[in-house]
Formats: sequence, structure tokens, C-alpha cells
Amino acid sequence: METLFLYKDDGIEIAHRETPPATHKNTEYHSHDMYEIFCFVNGEAEYIVEDSVYPLRPGYILIMRPGEKHKIKTNTEKGYERFFINFSDSILSDYNLEERFLIPFTDRSVGKKNLYFPTDFQNISPKDIFSRLCVQDNYSKRNRISAYLYILLDGIYNAFNEKITLDNSNRSIPERLITHISEHLSGDLSLAALSEKFFLSPSQINRIFKKSVGISVGEYILTKRLTAAEDLLRNGSSALDACQRCGFRDYSAFYRSYRKHMGKSPRDVIVKIEKTIR
Repeated sequence: METLFLYKDDGIEIAHRETPPATHKNTEYHSHDMYEIFCFVNGEAEYIVEDSVYPLRPGYILIMRPGEKHKIKTNTEKGYERFFINFSDSILSDYNLEERFLIPFTDRSVGKKNLYFPTDFQNISPKDIFSRLCVQDNYSKRNRISAYLYILLDGIYNAFNEKITLDNSNRSIPERLITHISEHLSGDLSLAALSEKFFLSPSQINRIFKKSVGISVGEYILTKRLTAAEDLLRNGSSALDACQRCGFRDYSAFYRSYRKHMGKSPRDVIVKIEKTIR
């Protein structure tokens, strides 16, 4: 492997690397504690993020958030070339940009919507931006890199919004609600929050959802949260941890709901699992 360019500073690493033919082995699954943008330049390869497989072509962009497992699988008889950036959210905080620019990384399911084509971007070429980033120039290097990185992140943000708009235009409101609930189970799923998100009144949301699914939004959310909590309990989580991770703000309310709907207490599940292990 040849490193054609490398820049490392607090909260950011940028590299341009080339691997000659028959000189490497495919990597194992790994993840980072920073955000990553990967740009494929040339070669024959596919990128695997969690359980999604993305065939690669020149100019394709992939994004990964911290903890998202990924690996590249290449034709080891042929070389390949790539750019990548790893960065922490701290480099965006000075200008309060993290809320906007990190949405494509965080506001999606793990291993989904990682891939972007060159045609997904308007008025910019991510591959060209990477080329400009990887220039040996010491003059105001950090400022220049920040400027190009912000342009790249803004392009990814706009492309992500286009994907979401296209997805939503082809799906019914109940389908979109179910997806949103599943992806934000620990967050605010009150009718007021859903109303603001979907531009519908609370009564409209309840009426449309119940007509399609057969139960109210509140009943559906409670069932999803209790089911998710039981899965966590069976996998070793404490009752309090399961309560908090599944969106319950009050443990006593969680305990009462769990007993009522599951016919047992959270502790009963934990004890049963402990006895099984012994």
C-alpha cells in the first residue's frame, strides 16, 4: 500500500492511498470512533456496511458513522485507489454545523443509505473535492481543508435530503410513520412531535394510522417499545437500561406497562435468563 497523501490533526485525518495488484488482503469488519467519508477512485471492489453490500465504481461515495461496522472486499489481483476522511463532530462545533451536517450520518438505520453516486450531487464533484483536499500545501492548510470539508458535507446533506424526499413520495403516511417510529424508538414520539414531523394534526395522524394498522399510534409505539425492552432484557440489559433505551422517561410507568402487557415483571425475565445461564 502506498500513501500518496496524509494529513492528521486534532479531530481529522485525510488520506489518499493506492494499493498495487496482488499486494494486499481484504480487511476484516472494523469501525471507528469518528465519522468517515470514503471515495472510491478506481479498481474492482465492493464495500460492505453492516449487512448491506455496495458495488463500487469510480467516484462513488460512502459515509459511515462511529461504530458502524464496515469492510472493503476487492479483487486482490488488481490494485485499487481511494480517498477517505475520518473526522470528529468537534471540528464542526465551532460554527454550530454539527446539527445540519451530521444528519446524513445519524438520521438513518445502521447500514442503510451509506452509498452516494456522483450524479446525486448538484454543482459539486466529491472526487474533485478530495483531489483538492489532498494537495501538499502548508499555507493555511487547516483552514483550506475545513472549507472543502464543509462544501463536501453540505453536498452530502443535500443529496441525503433528495433521497429522503424521493423515498417519502413513494410511500404511504402509515409506512413512513412506522419507519420513523422504528428508527427513533428512544426519542420523542409524542403526537405533538409526530405532528410537527409529518405536517399533520395529531387527530389526522391517529385517524390515518388506525385505519391502516388497526390500532392507534400510541398503542403501536407502546407495543414496539415493550417488545424492544424484552429483547434487551433477554440479552443481559438491566431493567433500568432497557427502560431508558426504549424511550420510557419514567421507570415506574415502564414497570406498570410491562407487567400489564407482558404478564410479568422485567425482573422475572432477568431471573429466568440468569437461571438458564447457570
